[in-house]
Amino acid sequence: MPNIIPDSQNITDDQPPLSPSPELESYAKEQEEGIKFLKGKYKDLHNSPEAVSSAKRKELRTGEKVPQKPEAQIANYLSRFREILDRKDEGKRQRGIEALRKIMHRQHVIKPENIPQGYWNSQAEIIINQGRKADLQEGGVHEKKYTDTKGNERINYIFPEELRSQNIEVIIADQKSTMDNWLNYLSSHDAEAYPDWAKYWSFRSMLGLSTYDKEKKHFAKRRKDTVAPFPDLNREALAYVVDIITKKAEGKQIDIAEDNTDLQKLIQKENFAKLYAHAIESVTPTEQTERGKIAGEWITYKQGSDHIPLVKSLQGHGTGWCTAGESTAKAQLENGDFHVYYSYDQDGKPSIPRIAIRMEKDQITEVRGVAAEQNLDPYVADVANKKLGEFPDGDIYQKKAGDMKRLTELEKKHKARKDLAPEELRFLYELEDQIQGFGYKEDPRVAEIRGGRDIEKDSKIIDVLDELKIRFNTQPEHYRRPKDIDFNKVKSALKVNPALMQKLALMEITGGKPDIIGETEAEYIFGDCSLQSPSWRRNMNWLQSYEMSKRFGCQLMDKDTYKAIQEEGQFDTESWSWLGDAPAKVKESGRALLGDRGEGGVDVGQYRADGRHPGIGWRGLLRVPKI
Repeated sequence: MPNIIPDSQNITDDQPPLSPSPELESYAKEQEEGIKFLKGKYKDLHNSPEAVSSAKRKELRTGEKVPQKPEAQIANYLSRFREILDRKDEGKRQRGIEALRKIMHRQHVIKPENIPQGYWNSQAEIIINQGRKADLQEGGVHEKKYTDTKGNERINYIFPEELRSQNIEVIIADQKSTMDNWLNYLSSHDAEAYPDWAKYWSFRSMLGLSTYDKEKKHFAKRRKDTVAPFPDLNREALAYVVDIITKKAEGKQIDIAEDNTDLQKLIQKENFAKLYAHAIESVTPTEQTERGKIAGEWITYKQGSDHIPLVKSLQGHGTGWCTAGESTAKAQLENGDFHVYYSYDQDGKPSIPRIAIRMEKDQITEVRGVAAEQNLDPYVADVANKKLGEFPDGDIYQKKAGDMKRLTELEKKHKARKDLAPEELRFLYELEDQIQGFGYKEDPRVAEIRGGRDIEKDSKIIDVLDELKIRFNTQPEHYRRPKDIDFNKVKSALKVNPALMQKLALMEITGGKPDIIGETEAEYIFGDCSLQSPSWRRNMNWLQSYEMSKRFGCQLMDKDTYKAIQEEGQFDTESWSWLGDAPAKVKESGRALLGDRGEGGVDVGQYRADGRHPGIGWRGLLRVPKI
């Protein structure tokens, strides 16, 4: 794990013995068996730079010295992560996680200079084997012959810088996103049932893994020149592994290994890679062909009841639900009822899990399905909707079920190349409300449909004045609009200039939420006022952002305007935005302006113009003449 606190110093052996604080002692007791496990697994963890740095940080912040005992040093190190995850202020919690994420990326994502020549050779060979060698040559790839140590003539394929950069961006983005899947999950409330030490062991182990060979049922080891993404996160498989290793650490019986000598050997070795591979192979996804059959039954597992029947009903179906892990299921049933809808199998038994509704006391906490990202599959939306109507807070979840049904119908029309009505476009572009599903992330169909649309054409259909009127009639939570703006005059100025209305509509449907941020005697000044950088303009470098703003007919927000709106509000607290600069200057220097608001305040600085990241977008500016 990374060293969060820099400039650490080793703790010497001649310090007097200390007693841990009551808080640290309590935490160490809570994690006792796991700390022993980590101490045995990583012999020098307590003396590692990150553990020493954590102890130094505690002393600097609280004046409290951590005892030199290995157990105390490890407990203090783990408690640092607990402190971040337990922050009651969600903004501070997310900033702590984001700081950790940046360090992880810096330490574990491949550096461009470490990408091996073998990668470029393999890419060239793939293209050549497709009969496209001429494409390589036209693209500027050239051959460089050399003789290997055995005297054989070999060829290295040298890619031009532009092609190299494009490939490198993809490699790095894939590694970051696949690592983030693990970090996001293990830092989420859904993983609270896992002990901190087990999270540490799982994540640290995962960082050493590369691709999974399905034939060999084996993970390759990761090296500094590994270009492959990090392993896929299978929540059900992870829950299976964490259950096993937690029981082993606590000296409990592991029932599933009782008659399985191979599994017993894996458990004895405490090898995450082999246990995770075993778990993946033990998870059999629900057959796609069975999903069209929706007849079935709801079964309720009551609060405080035995969790094992629930666990056994889920394992082996590939739901991806962490409830398939015993410790998670037990913790969830301690807090409330758990409802599962099972469709009938070939024998007419309700055994195929399709929908899960988790309660905490009398409140719905989660609704999960078995489609991508744990969304409901399209066949069971009505089943979920009917059940949710039985609960006091079912209206929130009924909206999600309604959104999923509406999205499914819209997807069918889009694939059939049928025109979408204005109200359907408003729904698709989330102009009235966010499309909500039941998974951890946005339903991927939203991006797929939008990606296949002609947004210029769609922007002409949507009446952006309706959106502006709604915005003007409410006071935004994260910024202050200039006072004494007469909406009727703004409306008149836009109506005489339909081209400008369309430009605003393009800003609107790509997530900018444009609003008036200022005015002069001659014009109104509109700017993107979304809390975070517009969601549908992300993962672009500066030049791509500049070209897109030109296509929209607006301009990138300049540095002074960006600082001015930050004085009147809170923007980019969890994102970054490219800002306006002279293209020739950017091209010459290779750097461009990027702004955000971090813990230290607003930051606008020069960064690599070719950089891309899912958290980086751009903010636009549009001037509308008054009449």
